[in-house]
Amino acid sequence: MYICIINIHFNLKDMLPISIKKAFGKIKPKDVFTPAKAATINYVKRNELVNNIHNLFDTDGKQLVVFGYSGSGKTTLITNELHNQRIKHIITRCTQDTTYDRLILNAFDQLNIYYEKSRTYRIDSSISADFKGLKSQIGGSNNSTTERVLPYQLTAEKLAIFLGEVECYWIIEDLHKLHIDERRKVADTLKIFIDVANLHPKTKIICLGAVNSSKDLIELDPNLNNRVADINVPLLSNSEIRSLILNGFSLLSVSIPEKNLKQIIDLSNNIGSVAHQLCLNICHTLNITKSSIIEKASVSDNAIQDSVQTFVKEHAGRFKFLIDKIFSTGKIGQQLLLQFSKAELDGLPIETLYKNLSSFTEESVSELLNTLCSAEYEEVIRYDSNAKKFKLANPFFKVYVNMHFELERKAKRNNKSKKRNKRNYI
Repeated sequence: MYICIINIHFNLKDMLPISIKKAFGKIKPKDVFTPAKAATINYVKRNELVNNIHNLFDTDGKQLVVFGYSGSGKTTLITNELHNQRIKHIITRCTQDTTYDRLILNAFDQLNIYYEKSRTYRIDSSISADFKGLKSQIGGSNNSTTERVLPYQLTAEKLAIFLGEVECYWIIEDLHKLHIDERRKVADTLKIFIDVANLHPKTKIICLGAVNSSKDLIELDPNLNNRVADINVPLLSNSEIRSLILNGFSLLSVSIPEKNLKQIIDLSNNIGSVAHQLCLNICHTLNITKSSIIEKASVSDNAIQDSVQTFVKEHAGRFKFLIDKIFSTGKIGQQLLLQFSKAELDGLPIETLYKNLSSFTEESVSELLNTLCSAEYEEVIRYDSNAKKFKLANPFFKVYVNMHFELERKAKRNNKSKKRNKRNYI
């Protein structure tokens, strides 16, 4: 009886509203600012996108392809709305070496939690028996030493039936990392899921990828256009980044002056995960470990400076190598990178670059751009043929470049100040 009471006590604590958790110091900075995972208690709801997604969730048989820049909040948006709508789902995350067969096996493994309790989820006895039969053939969950073989009975159609029977969505995250041949197989699977939805209406795949367009992510049969929805998740607006920062610090009872708030907004470059990381760094600098009902601290210039330096150090390896390599091309490389650091994420047309870099010949500018678009420079610059603009391919690199130039400017100002003070002293 005593153990039961303790268990109930802990369950009740988990159910406490955010305001009560805050008052009792149950909220930690890592719960509020989450650069490496989907935001939950500090989730900024994007109403227009949310309404569209809810409509698509309610459309039986409609499959979803969700795309946008890395850090735009695709996973946060989808997972939060799935939880809000109380929709069962499994998530398969792709890597460079993920194969289509591994995707199928991973999804199949995750369904085991439902089929072990087939009565609870009211699963048809024949489908449950089919699932358990296949489970015994395949064996235990995958590991790093054994490569399991996908049995011919476990097809995409069979998996769709297993998912549909328990009304569970399948989220395929980072689909852009798959080899193009494996992505084509996923495109074929979308067609199969559409067909199975005639018998199991809740059968649904949601593909997520960090690309410019749905076509970059997955090429579909034209006949599927009306049955697969493309959802573009843009980077967060300045007002949304502002809400993220203010709400997060409010939960931790930390105040932030307007000028410092604007600094973080500018440095984040509209990337939610960067704003989360900078704010988390600030909490560490201010020694904020948990929430409180009274104001605990205020964000200062020094705290932001420390946060930026920490961010730069964390990404110094690969990104510094790229900057140094570009700078090694001479002043033209430095000036070109400076132009992209000032530009919007969608980039700059070649005419603007010619104009802003008029001290260099158009031929030398074009030659350097082509070089930076090559594999030798990790394709750090990308040409968008639709917009007819050049841009930094990795938005995180753009943030790093901005911070690099900001630290340089800060160092120059400090040096000038020291020289001025020295002259005054003499």
